[in-house]
Amino acid sequence: MKNLNCSGVYKIINSLNGKYYIGSSQNIKTRIRKHFEILKRNVHHSLHLQNAYNLYGGDVFDVLILEVCDVDVLIDVEQKHLDEIVDWENAYNINKTATGGGYDLSTHPNEKEIRERMSK
Repeated sequence: MKNLNCSGVYKIINSLNGKYYIGSSQNIKTRIRKHFEILKRNVHHSLHLQNAYNLYGGDVFDVLILEVCDVDVLIDVEQKHLDEIVDWENAYNINKTATGGGYDLSTHPNEKEIRERMSK
């Protein structure tokens, strides 16, 4: 994996259709690995990203660092990038609010379905 040992905001891009997921982390490299581990287990919180992964496989996804920043402003910087999304149909993000690399499943619109998949 590229040199992603930094804190900041990243974009996971589907190279086939240009759709993307925006997130942030204190360590982008670790977070990207976690995304793909969860995708392989078919329990990612973003059903849109999970469906694309299931359809196309992991090799079609690229990672782009949108902005390197200090940990104390991660959420604000991620929110800035989410606010810049004009066409949400091209985003794999479910939530329009920055969560900072973690996700509270209890607020997810597909909580029941995700919990069922995780229990299998």
